Amino acid sequence: MSTATPEQFSASFGVDPFLRCCQLRYLKNHLSAPQGKTTSCTFAFLIDQLPANCIRQDLFEKFGYDKHGDNLDCERLSAKLHSDWQNQDGHPAFRHTLLNMLQQEAEKQFDEESLFEQRLDQAVRLFRLNREARECLTAFYLVSSNHDFATALPNQRGRSLHLKTYLLARILWPYGLSLGRITKTVGHLHKLGLVDADGDLECHVEDFLSGMSEQPLCSSFYLPSRDEPIPLQWFDNKRDEIEMIKHLIRHRIPGEPLHILFYGRPGTGKTELARALADHCKKDLYTIKVNGDKTGRRHDTSFGFRCAAINACDTAVDTQHSIVLIDEADDMLNDILGFGKDSRKADVNELMDRIRTVCIWITNHSSYIDESTRRRFAYSLEFSQFTLKERLHAWRNCLEKTEPNIQPSPAELRSLAQSYRVNAGSIDLAVKYAVKLSGSKALRPRLEKILQQHVKLMDGEVKTRNPRPDSRYSIDALNIKGEISARDCVRLLARFNRTLSPKAAGEARPPRNMHLLMFGPPGTGKTEFAKYLAGKLNRELVIKTAADILSCWVGGTEKNIKFAFEEAEREQAILFFDEIEGLLGSRSQAGRSWEITQVNELLTGLERFHGIFLAATNLRQRVDPASIRRFNLKLEFDYLTAAGKRLLWHRYITPLIGKRLSAKAAQALAKIPALTPGDFKIVRQRHELLAGKKADVQAVLDDLRREIEHKQAGRVGAIGFSHHAAGGSIV
Repeated sequence: MSTATPEQFSASFGVDPFLRCCQLRYLKNHLSAPQGKTTSCTFAFLIDQLPANCIRQDLFEKFGYDKHGDNLDCERLSAKLHSDWQNQDGHPAFRHTLLNMLQQEAEKQFDEESLFEQRLDQAVRLFRLNREARECLTAFYLVSSNHDFATALPNQRGRSLHLKTYLLARILWPYGLSLGRITKTVGHLHKLGLVDADGDLECHVEDFLSGMSEQPLCSSFYLPSRDEPIPLQWFDNKRDEIEMIKHLIRHRIPGEPLHILFYGRPGTGKTELARALADHCKKDLYTIKVNGDKTGRRHDTSFGFRCAAINACDTAVDTQHSIVLIDEADDMLNDILGFGKDSRKADVNELMDRIRTVCIWITNHSSYIDESTRRRFAYSLEFSQFTLKERLHAWRNCLEKTEPNIQPSPAELRSLAQSYRVNAGSIDLAVKYAVKLSGSKALRPRLEKILQQHVKLMDGEVKTRNPRPDSRYSIDALNIKGEISARDCVRLLARFNRTLSPKAAGEARPPRNMHLLMFGPPGTGKTEFAKYLAGKLNRELVIKTAADILSCWVGGTEKNIKFAFEEAEREQAILFFDEIEGLLGSRSQAGRSWEITQVNELLTGLERFHGIFLAATNLRQRVDPASIRRFNLKLEFDYLTAAGKRLLWHRYITPLIGKRLSAKAAQALAKIPALTPGDFKIVRQRHELLAGKKADVQAVLDDLRREIEHKQAGRVGAIGFSHHAAGGSIV
């Protein structure tokens, strides 16, 4: 490619020999065309292109033009030339002479070196254009870029692509280009992204041809991947899928399309896997740019540009030893409208059928990919939220790559992986910036701060991902009624939990899942019991409330329920649905169809789920009766017994007041009805906030009574169950 600077191109614009030759030839063709219109501007441009002595000799002397005075004025001369051209009765040879002058002047420029022609030939080679397309591209450049030339061709500047096609037919007709062939060629140039919908050159093409851009034209469309790929072994969790993709790439029939789709949540390693695959298969990887430069007077849509970029890359690279990466392909593949003139599936399908290079497409969403487009992918791979094991793997890999000298303990890594449910991309960024800010010192606080803000940005809040019960929590204090005791329930679930481990795969076939329903008044310890179970079984606890699941969009709630079960199963975690009555409402009393479908989706999830599922409700009577039988275990959490009250007093209050509970105080405590573990927790927190004021037994007892009064005052009617506790009862 020529190394001429933009200034050199700018200086040569209009006098570039190839462009000047084309202008003269096209003007001659236009004047020769049967329907070629002319104005005085046409001949003003002609006078500017021809040497003065040529005009004087061939026109003034042969056809009686006055060589003196004001008749040499360009404006008056062009008007006279236009008049004589329109009425040639007095000068039969006038047109023939003028056309010969243009032809002779064009031939003088033919053999001179042209910087523009060098760049034009590069574009022709890059897009594999034929002679017709080369000629049309040149004509479009002149019409788009040279105002004087466009003005010489009447009523065309700023008009539609349809009229500009007719213009091309008038100036290219001597080369055997009919209107039909030109229309087809222009359509091809538009499909390649070289010409926009108005018949003007796209900015990146015009900038390249004019010399305003010093970069090769291909760099406007695609770039060779220069990032250092990570080892393919890092994706050990997808070993079988990777082997299949490698097999497809290795045994592809030359020249046949091969499209692979990576889809799933951002930051799950889709792009990194594509780079690692290309490196492992010893293929050159080319990344399609997302959009062209928008620095010109216009720019195309991302969709049109990327179609052109894929075409350009496919024609330019070695198709047998290359892979094309189409990242962020959501707008191209997800045809949300799916119909009418705005539907893109036909264009995408045609593009996919035409490409001869292996293509890896990456999208975050796949819901709206048309079925006809989906079947064109030879293989697809979903990337889900990382499991705990995958996050641990990502943490080790990122630290090894970024700062090999920093080796946190296994406990520290596990704590980070459990606390922050982020993917490889987020981990990589957090480690990179934390190391820059603090080096090996104080790395953990920096990481925590960066990750907290990232999770807040992505999820709206930072949730505790591995919750554990209050340190003063005691299972022995709970008043639990059911088919088995609380401790027997823990032992049973622990036994089932062991069957979920890979080591137990060959043993006698255990139940696929265990479901536990906990019901009872608020504060009686249901949520804390779920946390206690997760800790005892050494499993993560995924907590979902109605706010996490319910959606205002049709089908959204059902989708969230499905994702919750999938997430817990991937994580090998315990799934806990709190306030289950909002999701498992009675179907017999449902007034809307979606109330029934969300119950059905939840029950389907229960059947398919391989693991431990917990649910809690304060309002058992609102839960669908037919759904309750799906739970293997059911525990009723009632108000505390006298023994439970004393135990929780010892754990929560005794350390606060500094002395043990007396017999008299124990009797007073036993008479307070409807106490729950939550009441003891709230009262203790309140007294802890009263800094400097020593709590006493009577004050705490009074606070506990007030908690009960507040709950009774908040009741409207007899909602709930009848509960009996030592010291009193409440309905």
